[in-house]
Amino acid sequence: MTNLDQYGAYILHLRQLSRIDSSGMAPRRNQLCFLLGSGVSIGAGVPNWPKLVDAIASGVNQLGINGLPTETLGSHAYFTQLLYEGFRSHHHTNGTEQIDIDTKWKSLVREKLYENILDGTSFEDGSERLRKSISNHPYISNLAFLTRRAPITITYNFDSLLEEAIHLQLENEDPGRSVRPDVIWSPKNQLRGDDPIIYHVNGYLPFNIAEKWSQSLVLSEAAFADVLAQLSTAQAGFVSNYLNRQTFLILGTSLEDASLKNLLRMNAHTNPAHHHYYIHYMEDNDSLTNEAKEVIWRTNFDIYNLHTMFLCEAEIAELLDLLSKEDSTFDEWLTERNIMPTKRVYYIVGAVGSGKSTLVENLRSYHTHEEWPERRNSLIYKNYDSLVDAERADVDKWILSNIKRKNDVLHNSGKGIHVMDRAPLDALSFTPGEDEDLETYKRNLQEKAANIDKVVCEGGAIQLHDGTVILLEASAETLANRVRSRGKKDAGGEDYLKKQQERLKRTYPNALVVNNENGNMRDALKRIVEIISSPGHDQENLSGRLVSFKEGEVI
Repeated sequence: MTNLDQYGAYILHLRQLSRIDSSGMAPRRNQLCFLLGSGVSIGAGVPNWPKLVDAIASGVNQLGINGLPTETLGSHAYFTQLLYEGFRSHHHTNGTEQIDIDTKWKSLVREKLYENILDGTSFEDGSERLRKSISNHPYISNLAFLTRRAPITITYNFDSLLEEAIHLQLENEDPGRSVRPDVIWSPKNQLRGDDPIIYHVNGYLPFNIAEKWSQSLVLSEAAFADVLAQLSTAQAGFVSNYLNRQTFLILGTSLEDASLKNLLRMNAHTNPAHHHYYIHYMEDNDSLTNEAKEVIWRTNFDIYNLHTMFLCEAEIAELLDLLSKEDSTFDEWLTERNIMPTKRVYYIVGAVGSGKSTLVENLRSYHTHEEWPERRNSLIYKNYDSLVDAERADVDKWILSNIKRKNDVLHNSGKGIHVMDRAPLDALSFTPGEDEDLETYKRNLQEKAANIDKVVCEGGAIQLHDGTVILLEASAETLANRVRSRGKKDAGGEDYLKKQQERLKRTYPNALVVNNENGNMRDALKRIVEIISSPGHDQENLSGRLVSFKEGEVI
């Protein structure tokens, strides 16, 4: 058993995002993106930032530049700035122009970046050593496979290890069917269609000298200060746009980078339901206590909208391997780990005005199913109790048709997380006759339950899809005010909406109740995301509930 076993919901969602949907819905592009730090390249011999700075210091000292600090003063960025200033002053004294100084500086950084891989050989003779470093890396090949299918990979690394791993894969594929990522180091207005993007935020120094490198590097104090000062510029906007729309798996980086933290925090504010997955690297499984993990998880979730996984290198490799494999291999892994259910359905229910449809619209990082797949019937916005018999028959027929379509879509959908606006038994809460005698109300409920069974379940041939019911709750006054603000004056007053809410609670006695009294919905969204990502929530047998109503249960 590994730490991966406890992240069943995360893995199902990541797998769902990294594959084209196989349900009856229209195919979707892969939605999973990647954000990478220096920890990814360490496995191939590329140094992390502190070691790179030390290597650059060694290279500067070898030039005979005197008077520079011999150890880090302050931050590594500040120390690098001192090294650069000494390097520039030395070459200015020798009459070298600034453009040539910057080229020499980048050449020095590039040399130190790949020094361990080259191990004394030249770049021209180092291709075989590079191939060996890639083949020995525990997961770079699977990461390359996944990034080729991702809309964008954002990397804070200078090196081209990922690009070289992709190049090795492309050598063995049909050139006419293979897509090479568009490698960029500054935002572009025009990109190559739908080709995947690899964006080197801090600059790019490729191993292959024939490839272009970036004009600048974000390595020194001045460069980092400029980044922080320009968080609202095109570069930050480019990254933020993807962070707001796509789901990222973040690995190989800590949360010490101020620019990254600011971008994640802005995303958490503007899109509170949109979360990313963050791998907190551990040397071994005992390096953190469970209490420490819980504190870190809660902090990352509350502040940065991150789902944190605590994994060692072997577990990271296993995760990326799982995301890359065929369905049959993935299914075998789920079975071996007893990760059930493999399709997790969450029904969002609530009275009119509870805000459920707006909430579901904000949960589209999951696979959402909207309230009504067919064109809306105008009668659904009226108080059901005020409709005449012909109108009720019309709206009931339309609702049953929609329930069946949604239930069929769920049964045909693939593994992963599915969020549906309304559950199939919601219609029972609109049953008339509660204010009349009990027997009349009971017969009306039985008749409506029988119609659901006949139309949606085809007389028992099809089951209502099991799911976890999340019920949104608000005061009757709040419900009524929201309804009036949306121009639905015929949808019912406080008493009617309060009764509807109570009926829903009795229809789904095991529902997880989430308060949505707060108008900005941030707290409700965060709570729902936490429910979806947490293990241990049973999926309710809705067909069993339907049988109870057919047999005479009253709500």
